[in-house]
Amino acid sequence: MTVKLKDLKVLPPDHKIYKEPFKTYSVNTSEQKPKNSNKVDFIRFPKHLSEQQRLEKLKKHLLALGLKYKQR
Repeated sequence: MTVKLKDLKVLPPDHKIYKEPFKTYSVNTSEQKPKNSNKVDFIRFPKHLSEQQRLEKLKKHLLALGLKYKQR
């Protein structure tokens, strides 16, 4: 591939991009996130617990996080 120098578009040396430092900023600020996007940690259940005990433990953790659950 051949590039012709006259076809290149180059900014002049006095352009502001060469004089000002680069600015970085966070894209996901806390104001942009919805309020219910809290991280939920995994809840480990020991293998010896029955299904009913696991459900009770899960309900306890959900209530501690301020979440609600609906019974079927």
